Amino acid sequence: MHRIDSSGAVAVLPAAAAVGSTVGYWSNGNPVSGQPATQLDQDWFNSVQEELVGIVLDAGLTPDKTNRAQVMQALRRLYAGNVKLVSASTVLTADDAGLVRVDASAGNVVLTLPAVNAANGRPLQFRIARVDGAAGNTVTVQPAGADNLTSFTLAPGERVTLSSDGMATWYQTGAGPFSRSLGATGWQKLPSGLIVQWGTGASVTGAGDVVTFPLAFPTAARAVVITEEHAIDEWSAGKPTLYGSSNLSKTNFLLSANKWNGSSWPAVPLIAYYWIAVGH
Repeated sequence: MHRIDSSGAVAVLPAAAAVGSTVGYWSNGNPVSGQPATQLDQDWFNSVQEELVGIVLDAGLTPDKTNRAQVMQALRRLYAGNVKLVSASTVLTADDAGLVRVDASAGNVVLTLPAVNAANGRPLQFRIARVDGAAGNTVTVQPAGADNLTSFTLAPGERVTLSSDGMATWYQTGAGPFSRSLGATGWQKLPSGLIVQWGTGASVTGAGDVVTFPLAFPTAARAVVITEEHAIDEWSAGKPTLYGSSNLSKTNFLLSANKWNGSSWPAVPLIAYYWIAVGH
C-alpha cells in the first residue's frame, strides 16, 4: 500500500470541496437519455486512499509500494486475525496477534510476547492455547523487556487470552488457565482464578501430620475442610473423630485427628479422612 506518487501528485492533501448535489453511486452514463458519466474526482480518490493508508499506519506499519497485502496485514494485527502453530521457543511479533497454538510434545517452550507498544500504541490480543498432552514439558509465557506481566506457565489443555493497552501492560481479558486433574487426589482451576483441590489419606500420628496439596496455590490457600472417610464404622461405638487443621500455606497444611475415648480426645493414627481446600 502506498500513496499516489505519479506525475501531478501534490505533497499536501487538498481541502475537500463542498458535498455535491447528488450523493450516490458511479455511473457509466446514458447518451440516449442524456445522463452524463460520473466524473473522476480528487476528493473521492483521496478519501479512499487515506482510509486505506490510515488502517496501515494505525497498525504501526510503514506504507510500502512493493507490498500489496498491507491492509490485510494491518487488519489481522488490529483484530487478532492470525493463526500460528508453535512447537519451539518463539519470540512473537505483532503480526502473530490472534490464535497461537502451542505444541510442547517435543520439549519445553518459552513464548515471549511482543512489546506492548509494537503496533503504534494500538492494543494487541493473543489467544494462547496449549494443544499437547506432554505433562512433563513446560510452556512459559513471558513479556518482552520491562512490560508489565508476571510470567506464567500453561499446563496441557490450558488456554489464556491476553490483551495489551498499547503502552506498557498486558491484561488477562478472557478465559485463563483452568486445567484439572480428576483423580482421587486432584484439582480444578476455574476461570475466576479460584482453585479447588481435594484428596484422601490416613493419619500418621494424628498430631500435626503434613498434608501436601497436589498443586501449589499461586497466591494463597483460603480454607480447608476435613471429614471422616468411614464415619459409620468409626462412630458406631460412640467414639467420633474430631479433625482440625493448622499452618495452612500455599503448599500444605497440618492435620490433627483426635478420637473421643470416653473421657478425652487423644491424637490417633490410621484414621482415614477426606479433605477439600480452596484458594487462588
